[in-house]
This record gives sequence, structure tokens and C-alpha cells, in this order.
Amino acid sequence: MQGISLVAQAAVPSAVGLGATRALQGAFSAAVVPAAYSLLADLFAAKDFASANSKFTTGIYVGGAVASLSTLVDEQVQSRQSVCSSYLWF
Repeated sequence: MQGISLVAQAAVPSAVGLGATRALQGAFSAAVVPAAYSLLADLFAAKDFASANSKFTTGIYVGGAVASLSTLVDEQVQSRQSVCSSYLWF
């Protein structure tokens, strides 16, 4: 669902629509991330949980860093194209 809301961001013609799709994406993230932490606790033993948790959290922040690089792409092409291409690239 996060991917669908991301592509919807590229399709909306107004700032209000963009805000609504960003809020939808944030709601999906708020629902998925705590569930992922719970799954990590269930899947890994106590001695391995810290390592698994740190790798998962690192992935979240590296993803955010890569997403922030989209501003460089946005300077070269229109923002709708950069959003769609970043979603399809990953």
C-alpha cells in the first residue's frame, strides 16, 4: 500500500492531494513498522535480536537518505517523473 500511495503522489494535480497521499503513506508506515518490530522479536532469539533490530533500523534510515537524493533527480526532470522512477527503480 505504501507503493500505491507513492505512485498516487505523482498523479495528483494539487498540493492538497499531495498532502493527502503523504498522510496516507505516513499512516501505512505507522502501521507497518511496529508490526515489523514485533515480528523481529518473534523470529530472532534474544541474543540475536539487537543485531536484527539494528539492521532493520539502518535500512529505514538508509532508505530515507536515498530518498532525499531524489531532489537531485527532481532538478533534472519534473517531480512526477522522479517520484515514479524512484518507485520503479527500487
